[in-house]
Amino acid sequence: MKHFHWDWVGVVYGDDDYGKNALQSFLADSEAADICHAFQEVLPHYLAHNEIDKRIQEVAETIRLSEAKVVVLILKEELVSKLFKEMIRQNISRTWIASDAWSMSRNISQMEGINQVGDIFGFTFITGPSPGFKEFLQQLTLSPGSVNLYLEEYKQLGKDNVFLTEAVDISMTYGERLAVWSIAHALKHLLNCSETDCPGERDFPPWKLLKELKQINFTMDNQTFYFNASGNFMNGYDLINWQPQEASGQRRFVVVGNYNLTKTEVHIKAPIIWSNPSNTVPVSMCSAICPPGTAKKLLKTSCCHNCTQCLEGTYSNETNLPNCLPCEDNTWSLKGWTSCKPKDEDYWKWDGSHAIVILTFTATGYLLLLFTLIIFLVFYGKPVMKQAGGTLCFVMMVGLALSYTSVILFIGKPNVHICRGRQILYALGFSLTVSCILVKALRTFVSFLPPHRQRQAKRFYKPPVIITCGTLIQVLICILWLIFDSPAVEGFQSDQSMIITIQCNEGSGIGFGIMLCYIALLAFVCFLMAFKGRKVPQAFNETGHIILSMLIYLFVWVCFTPVYLAKVNERYSIQAAAILVSCYGVIFCHFAPKWYMALCKKKEQLTREAYFSRANIHIDSDDLIPEITLEPGFIMGSQNTINSVDTGLGSINLEFPYRTLRKRTRSKSI
Repeated sequence: MKHFHWDWVGVVYGDDDYGKNALQSFLADSEAADICHAFQEVLPHYLAHNEIDKRIQEVAETIRLSEAKVVVLILKEELVSKLFKEMIRQNISRTWIASDAWSMSRNISQMEGINQVGDIFGFTFITGPSPGFKEFLQQLTLSPGSVNLYLEEYKQLGKDNVFLTEAVDISMTYGERLAVWSIAHALKHLLNCSETDCPGERDFPPWKLLKELKQINFTMDNQTFYFNASGNFMNGYDLINWQPQEASGQRRFVVVGNYNLTKTEVHIKAPIIWSNPSNTVPVSMCSAICPPGTAKKLLKTSCCHNCTQCLEGTYSNETNLPNCLPCEDNTWSLKGWTSCKPKDEDYWKWDGSHAIVILTFTATGYLLLLFTLIIFLVFYGKPVMKQAGGTLCFVMMVGLALSYTSVILFIGKPNVHICRGRQILYALGFSLTVSCILVKALRTFVSFLPPHRQRQAKRFYKPPVIITCGTLIQVLICILWLIFDSPAVEGFQSDQSMIITIQCNEGSGIGFGIMLCYIALLAFVCFLMAFKGRKVPQAFNETGHIILSMLIYLFVWVCFTPVYLAKVNERYSIQAAAILVSCYGVIFCHFAPKWYMALCKKKEQLTREAYFSRANIHIDSDDLIPEITLEPGFIMGSQNTINSVDTGLGSINLEFPYRTLRKRTRSKSI
């Protein structure tokens, strides 16, 4: 039953000692094999019982109504014959498992209509040939002077004793032959027999012979036979299939396999002829087999179940698994899958739409920097470039180039070096850029201070020192960050997703936060200085550009922080976009006006005299005595202001040639 996956069977047994004992043994073994019983019916073992026929009909009705297609009959031969007659009458076909009491019954195999009851299987003691026995039966003769009525009767039934050989199941004699050989070998050991003599004690108790039987091991017909310590024959049993004979309407016993006691397995050695039209193994199960991708959900008994699909993250790759198996790390399955597949790695691939957009803006940023560099080289040494900051602008471009490079490292599968490199490049690059902007803001702020404060402030106005210190502090922050809280690669995955997001983990966030806060602090200082100097003449400062660029940076990164913390899976795009916007803010606020001045202004507007003219400084070519008319809102009322103007013009390397000044104000002043 286990071999053919029959787990839903019925049992009919007799109420005698044989039936009850065999039933208990069967129930224990079937429970261990997870075989359940659709019904258990008992028949009285006395054939003369007054209700035997009624009980046979009731059992037949139970068998007919049951969904179990396999029935075990632990009955004597006579009861089986009566039950089969009722099965034939009602045209009920099942698969029958015979107990040893009738598994080789010739009477039942030859009863009328036996081929209609279905398939019949049974186990019997091993069978085999007995060479010469058939010939012995055919040549049986009486010894002179002996009388054997039994033999004389059979000799009168047919010519050449054909009936006798057919009436005797020759294969069954194999067991008697083995029994004789077993006793003979036991006696040989017990009596210490040699080839000519047996000197052992002949008057021995039976238990000694039994003891020897358990220990014998002999070979017959090229096969070894032996018993175990309990006296059980260890060569197993033959599986008998009652195969139909269409011509005679009877059944013949065919050995189709055997049962190995040592391995507790059934081995099928010959084809089985099934009674169904498709000649396939019949199904006798309380519930259908659960295919791979599902698991059994038990109902009232261990054999009855529903099949439920495996949930996401679990799988089953065999039939009738009691539970779905969980997927291993970095693998996943969808509902009803028979295996787990590696999760798809999600990161910014080079051919992804997001990556293409970011690369496009990054490439555009590089082109703008290249365009700016060309303009600055062409107009290098001209007043427009000196007013923009001269060499300071080249340093700013280096910082912006590093920041753009950091954005490229956001694309592709990250590793620990990329995770570290992109943050360090941005931190150092933008710190360098903002430090240069700080120098420009400080220059304008200092230039228009009162003389006594200006002299004090000029001691701190050292551009190389400011830029170096501003960048080195960020270098120190990054070194400490890498030592104590270094970025690393992590795989972020959802419990119900086929995707694992590979991204950089910035550590606990403290080092990352300090790095960003330091850049924000530099930007805020730039903003404050530019804001305080916003009322000076436009000809001498870039406060508006500094204020706007720093406001863009601060606004972007203030918005960045909460979104970055909330959107774990979108941190790539958020930070890359923030870096790009910050860099574009610097380019368009600081460099774009210089493009306009260099490319759109006429040549005569870029001369020294033109710059004085923009500040309303009129120079008398004869005596170089200038007249100054300042922008509305700026009132020159003292020598301090003149000195400040001189300082402001010094930022573009223009000498202020004053000996004596006469002030000319606009007709309308504020």
